[in-house]
Amino acid sequence: MTGSGSVNGIGFGIAKKCRELGMHVCLSDVREEALAVAKTSLDLVEGSGGIAGVVCDVTSKTSIMGLLAECRKQFGDAPIQFLGVNAGIAFPHAPTVLTGAQDEWELAFKVNALGVRDTLKYLVPTMLSQDSKHRLVIELTSSAVSLMSGFFGPYSASKMAAMGIFEALYAELACRNHLDRVSMCALCPCRINTDMLLQTTKVARDADPASRLQINLMKAGQKNAGNWRVDQVTDHLFTHLQQGKFYCTLNHMDPATGKESNDTDLAIASRHESIRTKAPPDMIRDLLPFLDLAIDEL
Repeated sequence: MTGSGSVNGIGFGIAKKCRELGMHVCLSDVREEALAVAKTSLDLVEGSGGIAGVVCDVTSKTSIMGLLAECRKQFGDAPIQFLGVNAGIAFPHAPTVLTGAQDEWELAFKVNALGVRDTLKYLVPTMLSQDSKHRLVIELTSSAVSLMSGFFGPYSASKMAAMGIFEALYAELACRNHLDRVSMCALCPCRINTDMLLQTTKVARDADPASRLQINLMKAGQKNAGNWRVDQVTDHLFTHLQQGKFYCTLNHMDPATGKESNDTDLAIASRHESIRTKAPPDMIRDLLPFLDLAIDEL
């Protein structure tokens, strides 16, 4: 389970669910101290399987292969049946095309896109080589922005790339006649109060209105983000897997009713309609009113 070192994160939430279902769980993260805390927390969750914690940098082939080797060392011949690809990165000061630094854009793609590709490239063949009686699950934690908007700078762009990689893998597995034993699901949540969201709602870049709009949108989203708990997101994911669904998209919760709205679905439909009609991206018109809001209004 890559990117599972935050006890408030989705990766850890999925690992916790796997633990409850009796699986062996291998947590991994690039942050050694956070990973140790996550492993200690998972030890407190009731379950019959073993638990391991392995430091892994998804931008390094050597590190990914080390993760696989350590899983084999910890759990012996137990089959690897669930792969959660959750490692991701966002930036606290909302980089954009015009003001973002080169290293920010490169790191976003190294982690969010190429890290996904390399994790799949080096771990999926091992899963497929196992006894065909074992059902396999491959999960990608992406973002709703990967389907509805390219507005959030390198984060959106790299998440869109990650979704394309995941869809490409699906097609490749279909060509190899593996889909009868492999379930794939792309989790595309809206704003959830995870550590990643909290670290991105900092200060916008000077004199960059697009950066300021990103920050304002994220701060506004925090008001309702808490209505989605990580365990609810995880339950939705496993329900989608059981139903054989590929895209697990989540709308925001309506604070007035406590029920799921349809805003993400509408945003996705709007994007696709713009593409179909060859129109400019329509969503930005709905976002511009947030540009001039003062922070204390949010």
